[in-house]
Amino acid sequence: MTYSCSVLLIADAPVVELKLGSNLSPDNIRQGGDVYFDCLTTANPPVQKITWFKEKKEVWQRSDAGVLVNGNNLVLQRVQRAHGGNYSCKATNAVATTESNPVALSVMCG
Repeated sequence: MTYSCSVLLIADAPVVELKLGSNLSPDNIRQGGDVYFDCLTTANPPVQKITWFKEKKEVWQRSDAGVLVNGNNLVLQRVQRAHGGNYSCKATNAVATTESNPVALSVMCG
């Protein structure tokens, strides 16, 4: 008698959650400080691309302006009040693209 084993692979759209950096207090973000966001994902197949947004407009790397995009992390260096707004990220895998929850950034005067 021969037995065969089959494996069931489940493919799902990414599950995405956006968080402000763990050592930051959302009520105490001051001008001139650095802020970072973490785009947390769970996906099968794995996430292939993370895209960042502020107010639904894509955020691009601009190291000269202190905007650093590094995979699951977005860093804003020397933040100013103009950096305030709602941020989100999108994660894409072979199945779908999923948008995170928005996170509001409020920057107070130094």
